[in-house]
Amino acid sequence: MDVMLPLPASRANRKKQATLYRDTLKLCLAQPQCRSFSTWGTTDRYSWIPEYFPGQGAALLFDAMAERNLRTTASGERLRDAKAGKR
Repeated sequence: MDVMLPLPASRANRKKQATLYRDTLKLCLAQPQCRSFSTWGTTDRYSWIPEYFPGQGAALLFDAMAERNLRTTASGERLRDAKAGKR
């Protein structure tokens, strides 16, 4: 999974993207048949998206400097909630 955004990514788009990552992960965790949640890479620095979709990017869990961002935070919160038994 990756969710590309038009660059430069606005704060509003980044927040929507983080919600999409969190909600998709929540759906996966709720299904016993869902055994994996994969992204097409880890950091935006090596993302395939800008090459094939010029002007698009910011799609992966870590930014180009391998720093946390809203996507990382939202996904981590969802995993912590699942571990704590929250739905």
